[in-house]
Amino acid sequence: MANYDDYTLDDVYAAVDRAKENGTSFTVFSTFAGGGGSSTGYKLAGGDVRGVLEFQKIGIDTYKANYERDNPVYFHEDIKDVSASKIMKDLGIGPGDLDIFDASPPCPPFSMSGSKRKGWNKTKKVYGFEQTNIEDLSFEVVRLVGEVKPKVFICENVKGMTMNYAHDHFQSIMDAFSKHGYEVGWRVLNAKDYGVPQARERVFIVGIREDVYKIISGNMKISLGR
Repeated sequence: MANYDDYTLDDVYAAVDRAKENGTSFTVFSTFAGGGGSSTGYKLAGGDVRGVLEFQKIGIDTYKANYERDNPVYFHEDIKDVSASKIMKDLGIGPGDLDIFDASPPCPPFSMSGSKRKGWNKTKKVYGFEQTNIEDLSFEVVRLVGEVKPKVFICENVKGMTMNYAHDHFQSIMDAFSKHGYEVGWRVLNAKDYGVPQARERVFIVGIREDVYKIISGNMKISLGR
């Protein structure tokens, strides 16, 4: 029988406070943040989520309800309409200051149970809004990462993005991140193997800024995977 991690909101806050006290805290900006699922993981690891971007009001309202004690900067807008300069100004940071840039772009275009490429290059109602070419939203993440220059970025999506019907698109995203000066790799992980009571496979693209990569690769053996 699998063992799953159980935690409360008090545990999340305690992890954040403990990291700040002992100097191990790290900064995070989360896009496609929803109600704070990814943020919860970063917080449990000691992350200081400085800002979140989410275009659905219900997501912003849920995030605020979940983390009413925190006071991140909220960007209630479409990622296509936000500039890197605005993000950095509102967060009070400069290029290269942010530790982790987090992103979970919409997954319907890559779902193995969906219409796959037949649904690409179209305008349709998604999450209650008219959206065009949502399969390309990962390139908006690339755009912002290229200007904000975080030490690390983490981009998550469904496993289908790595399958044959989407592989060329997936590779073009990887290449675009690399051109901005990142060592990039990816792996498919299953949530059930990491203390979550759910069998859910997701691909995680991880990029480490080249100057940071050189420092840490000189001190330890690391592999981003391919």
